[in-house]
Amino acid sequence: MGYTAAGWTYLADEHHIYGSSRVGVHNTNFILAKRFSTAEMEYTQKTGNQVHFIRGNRNYELSNHLGNVQVVISDKRISVCDNELQTERFEADILMATDYYPFGMAIPERQWYTGSDSSNYRYGFNGQEKDNEVAGNGNSMTAEYWQYDSRLGRRWNIDPVVKNWESGYACFSNIPIVFIDPNGDDVDLSNVSKEVQIKIQNMLNPKSKAFNASFAAVFKNLENDKNTMYNFNELFEPIEGNGNSKVYGNISYGGKNDKGQDVLNIQFTFKLLTYFQEEFSLLEETYHAEQFRTGKWGFAKGADGKEFKVIGLDYYDEAEAKIWAISSYKKRYSEEEKYMKIFKKQGLEGIVEMFIKGTNLYAGLLTEPTTAEKEVKSQLNDLEASSIYDEEGCSKLKDTAFRKPE
Repeated sequence: MGYTAAGWTYLADEHHIYGSSRVGVHNTNFILAKRFSTAEMEYTQKTGNQVHFIRGNRNYELSNHLGNVQVVISDKRISVCDNELQTERFEADILMATDYYPFGMAIPERQWYTGSDSSNYRYGFNGQEKDNEVAGNGNSMTAEYWQYDSRLGRRWNIDPVVKNWESGYACFSNIPIVFIDPNGDDVDLSNVSKEVQIKIQNMLNPKSKAFNASFAAVFKNLENDKNTMYNFNELFEPIEGNGNSKVYGNISYGGKNDKGQDVLNIQFTFKLLTYFQEEFSLLEETYHAEQFRTGKWGFAKGADGKEFKVIGLDYYDEAEAKIWAISSYKKRYSEEEKYMKIFKKQGLEGIVEMFIKGTNLYAGLLTEPTTAEKEVKSQLNDLEASSIYDEEGCSKLKDTAFRKPE
C-alpha cells in the first residue's frame, strides 16, 4: 500500500513544544521512514533503534504580555568559571533577542542573533510566524486570516471581521499596545471573551451606537499611564468574598514588570449581575483603576510581608465608582435607578449610608475599611509630596504602590 517507488525519506524537521500555549520549538531533524529500494520500508521507530538526545535542539521563547517573542534560549546551559576554573554559575544559551516598535517592526538597534542567521527562530510579533522571504526579517507576518506588514501596521488583505467605523486594512483597532490579533481576524484582550472584546471596541468607538464617552475617556487615561500596566481579565463566574458573599469584580496588584511598571489586574464579570447592566462590573472596576491612577487609594504589603493589600479604599470610593458606572449609560435597571435617586437627593453620603445599613442587594460585597487603613490614608494625605513621591508622582516607599493625589 502507499507510495512504492524507491529513494525517498519522510523527515520530521521540527515540532512545537506546548504548555498552556506554545513555549518553543524542538528542531528534531528526525527520520520517520525511508525506502532505498522496492523492498519493505524501514521505520526509524522499529525495535532496537536508538534515538539520541542532543542539547541545543530545543528552543524556548520568552514573550511579553502581547505574545511578542523577545528572547529565544536553547535547552543548553553555559558554564561560567572563576579564576580557578571552577564552575561559578550557569548562564542561558541565548539565540536571539528583539525589541519591537508598537506595530511589530523590529527595532534595528535592539535586535541580536547568534551568528549571522536572523531567521533561526521563525516566530516573532504577536507570536506569529515570520515570512522573511517576502520583505526581509520580521517585516512580514503570516497567520490564519492575514498577511501583515509590521512596517506599515497594515494587513495586505481585507479584515474578515467587518467594522463599519474602521478600515478593512486596519489592525489592532490601531491600539497595538493594548490589543493583539494572533489569528489575524480581530483584536484580543488577555482572558477576555470574543463577545466582550467586541463590546469594549464598540464602547471606545465614537461612531458606534454603543459608544460610552465616560469609559473611553478613562480608558485613554489608563492607556497613557506610562507608570502602570493595566491588565483586563474577564471572570466567567463570581469569586468568593467575605462570608457567603460573591464578588463580581476586583482590582489586584501584580507587582512590577520588567520595565519597572506597576501591574494592576482589572477583573470583571459580564452579564452576571441580575439587577445591573451587563457591562456594569467592567465599568466599575475600570473606574477603580482610575482611582488608583489618581492617588485615591493604593497597595502595600501586609503585616506578613508577603501579600500586597489595598490601603485607603473606603465606602466613598466604592460609592463614587458605582455612581460613575451607572451614570455613564442612559438606560438603567430598577436597582440602578434607586442608586441615582438616592445620589441626586443625598449625594455620596446617601449611597454610603445605604452600604452601611446593608439595605441594598450588594451591600454584603463591601467590607468597611479597617481603622489602620483609614489612618494610613490620612497620613498619606498629610505628608508632603516631596518626601514620598518621585518625579513621576509614584510612591518611593518600600513595598507600596500608590500615586500622588491629583
